[in-house]
Amino acid sequence: MEVRSIPHDASVVLEIGGVLDTPAAREFEAQVRTATEGRRYLVIDLSGAELLTSACIRVLVTTHRRLKGAGSLEREQQHVAR
Repeated sequence: MEVRSIPHDASVVLEIGGVLDTPAAREFEAQVRTATEGRRYLVIDLSGAELLTSACIRVLVTTHRRLKGAGSLEREQQHVAR
């Protein structure tokens, strides 16, 4: 698994490549948490991922819930609802 973090003001883009299997899930979760500290928005680019297991999908879901709970997704949801 390769992770490239591209920080912006209030957001960060994570470019993910390689195999995101169950053994990589903990590292993936730690990198996502580190990248989102102090940021309101997150974009995850999985175009370089070769494999994504359910353990890594769980990381995506829990990250979504955590950021949504912090209010970071509120504006995007309003935009999509229109």
